[in-house]
Amino acid sequence: MGLLSVPDFVSAANSPSPSSSSSTATSDSAMPTAVAVSARRGRTPRRKIFTEQDLAPWLRSSAYADLETTILRLTAAVEGKVNDAPCPESAPVRAVAGFLSKARGWIGRIPLAQGPQRFGNKAFRDWLAKVEEAEGPFQRSLLVKAGVNPSLAEDILPELSFHLLASFGSPQRLDYGTGHELSFVCYLVCLCRIRVFSEADEQALVTRVFKEYIDVCREVQKVFRLEPAGSKGVWGLDDHQHLVYLFGASQLTGHATLRPSSILSVAGVESLAPSYLFLSSISHIHELKCGPFHEHSPLLHQIATTVPSWTKVTKGLWDMYKVEVLGKVPVVQHCRFGEVGMRWTDTDSGEPLPSTGDGRADDEDAEDAPVLDGGPVITPAPWTRAEGTGSALGGGPVSPLTAAPRQLGASTTVSTQFSSAAHSRRQQPTTFPLAPASVRPTSFAPPPLFAPRGGAAGSTVQTRATVTSARAPPRDLATDAEGKRTVADLGGAAALSSPFGTLPAVGSGHQAERNQ
Repeated sequence: MGLLSVPDFVSAANSPSPSSSSSTATSDSAMPTAVAVSARRGRTPRRKIFTEQDLAPWLRSSAYADLETTILRLTAAVEGKVNDAPCPESAPVRAVAGFLSKARGWIGRIPLAQGPQRFGNKAFRDWLAKVEEAEGPFQRSLLVKAGVNPSLAEDILPELSFHLLASFGSPQRLDYGTGHELSFVCYLVCLCRIRVFSEADEQALVTRVFKEYIDVCREVQKVFRLEPAGSKGVWGLDDHQHLVYLFGASQLTGHATLRPSSILSVAGVESLAPSYLFLSSISHIHELKCGPFHEHSPLLHQIATTVPSWTKVTKGLWDMYKVEVLGKVPVVQHCRFGEVGMRWTDTDSGEPLPSTGDGRADDEDAEDAPVLDGGPVITPAPWTRAEGTGSALGGGPVSPLTAAPRQLGASTTVSTQFSSAAHSRRQQPTTFPLAPASVRPTSFAPPPLFAPRGGAAGSTVQTRATVTSARAPPRDLATDAEGKRTVADLGGAAALSSPFGTLPAVGSGHQAERNQ
């Protein structure tokens, strides 16, 4: 099978720019270059991205170029192909897909942890430990059967283990997001670099391997309920993933009947979800979320209602991925770089790139795990006393919560400089004067998510003319009846950076006109 060509939308999406001209130069090339057997001895992959200053080296690194090339080639490989379309399946493809399927089967065998838990179930750590126990022998067997030189295999194993285990979620924070999805693609890049996978495997890497990985992560979400990592809420494309939509949109390109607007039909999505990654993701959203689709997934709803073709959807999703995932320090700071797979070297010269973390000891990356993945520091309540001390916030372990404080005005976020005696003083309750009965109470309802819809059908031109002449000067169409901005117009950075534009307000005009 010859090398796959990259379609026109890829060329347009990767036009040279000041920040990424070097990294996009390889977009139309073959898969990442094979590694020579004489590669230097590897070690545990290191963290290189710490601050915004590291983004420029990251964008011109060999790792970024290999990652971008791999994603674009996989996107092109599944254009117009359903999940069960026949394609070559090499032994490594079947092996990786089989291991992921086995890992998915272990999820149901792990007993869930009981007791109060803030977010994800702690049993996820037990499942991930079982995966970690099995992945080492599996990786070695995979490389041996693929004919990888033993010396090179020892060099690449630390990278493979890190990226595979990091792709399922954080055991410290009990969360999962686009950065973990990125880790799985890094795992595929490493295997492509040492030629475990070839160009002939590209379609199967999406429809067999990546699909199985997505199925594992969805099962993890259903059972362990991991918190979305770095979620932008409704203003993000998805709480957990992005590439599944990119590959899925490419699958739907050129479809005879399905259009982006077809995802609004729940019945149509359910029937075709097994065949397309994009539709299976929409179906998964309906399983996890309730309420109107335009409220819990406004960006996907906007794609369905404003983008005319799947080609434009694919290009837009790729542009969005480069900005919201590959270009964000909070996401890519979790990447690790080695000397064989993900390389922190200049794409053109091959020289090592600078990093703000240069000079750190080898073991400092391990110490970063609690910092990067640790949960928020929670101030203990003042009535939770340390064992053997009289201080409410002593240095020892905090005793379990037994009962709420009975003192009026006791605070749960007090500073450590106050003693427990400060919380025992009774405070006089604060009173507020009641408003006169004639004063209409003020509503404390939050601002509307969307402005009211347009006027009802049947309004006459004469009535509208009367309203227009009698009303005050029209307000901005992005305001509600009281002139307040709606939440839809305040979507924040995620909405503003969307390649599909900012979210339009649903409905327009003055309240009096809209009520006609």
